[in-house]
Amino acid sequence: MNDPIYLDTAEPQAAPPALLPQQYFSMLLLLLLPVVNVVVLSVWSFARRVNPHRQSFARGALIFLLVLTLLAGLALAWYNIMRVLYPNGWQFIWQ
Repeated sequence: MNDPIYLDTAEPQAAPPALLPQQYFSMLLLLLLPVVNVVVLSVWSFARRVNPHRQSFARGALIFLLVLTLLAGLALAWYNIMRVLYPNGWQFIWQ
């Protein structure tokens, strides 16, 4: 029998504590503040000593915020292009 021998010298790590509902609530309250939310999400996303659950929540919220900002920018650009092309609004349809 030539079974491989694995030497595991690493100590088992304890699982990080789960976030309580009160912690999620306070995180969401912080995200309601306009400029503070981007700063807090950036700190939680890229800091080393942050609860991994909070870190993944912050990364997901940052991605969501970036996608929403991109969609809002595209909608604003589309509106401005249509306003320049059709200065009278939708009247061209009924003429």
